[in-house]
Amino acid sequence: MFHVINYMVKQIDINLFFNAASKHLNKGGILIFDTWHYPFIKHTPPARTKKIFSDNLFKMIREGRPLKVSKKIFDITYFINIINLKNLNNYKFSEKHRIRAFDIKELDKIAKKFGFKQVANYAFLKYTNASKNSFAAILIYKKI
Repeated sequence: MFHVINYMVKQIDINLFFNAASKHLNKGGILIFDTWHYPFIKHTPPARTKKIFSDNLFKMIREGRPLKVSKKIFDITYFINIINLKNLNNYKFSEKHRIRAFDIKELDKIAKKFGFKQVANYAFLKYTNASKNSFAAILIYKKI
């Protein structure tokens, strides 16, 4: 969960993911994961974000700045500023995440090569199928 598959931006990485899952699951085993859903991302690409978290000791400001690399791949750079509220010291850093969005049909085709069949998909945190209005999809595959 937590969109881990989206960090697998190269085709070889996706193949290794499904290959490893296939090796470790028995026939009938279930593989569940979530992904950014490309039909949504295509029309509503990632946007700049700013989130502020705080408690009595610290305040953290996290800004996300996406950059489209290719059709389905984005670099999102997070700028993080942690402020100690007692002494006002700042700790700043940034990190870049390369993320790939997936279409369900694309994943179904790859999964089939490694002995999986989709048994269900859901819009993230919903009991309906993923649609073009779903930012993320949960996919459930069965090893056949």
